[in-house]
Amino acid sequence: MVGGFGSPGTPYTLLNELLRQGQDRLTLIKNDANEPGYGIAKLIEAGRVETLIASHIGLNRQAVERMNSGELRVELYPQGILAEKIRNAGAGLFGFLSDIGLETEITDPSQIIEWKDVKNGVKQKLKVETALHADFALIHAARADHYGN
Repeated sequence: MVGGFGSPGTPYTLLNELLRQGQDRLTLIKNDANEPGYGIAKLIEAGRVETLIASHIGLNRQAVERMNSGELRVELYPQGILAEKIRNAGAGLFGFLSDIGLETEITDPSQIIEWKDVKNGVKQKLKVETALHADFALIHAARADHYGN
């Protein structure tokens, strides 16, 4: 997971170090793809990112082109759903139910369940959104101790 909302808060130094080390086949989770030449865009441009999980990539033409050509796998989620998927992982939950995006291309039919409200007997379709876990979180900080806190 990579911190920041757009450019503010993006951990540029850490991302540059990943690039310098030659890290590749990365799966990155960030709300956006950054603008060309900045942040995770540098990793995408270098072909180091295999999968990007985000809510918006429209400011990065190369990310869009790589997605369309099949070079970059992109999972797009509405911003609130992405944040809640991350929050659920942090809380140790499996996921949550949502009615957002039911009749759109972002929903795989296998994710839909029918739910009956016990109180009023009303049935509705809901989407199962699973928690989104990561092995590491890269965050921007003005100061840190020698442990990285």
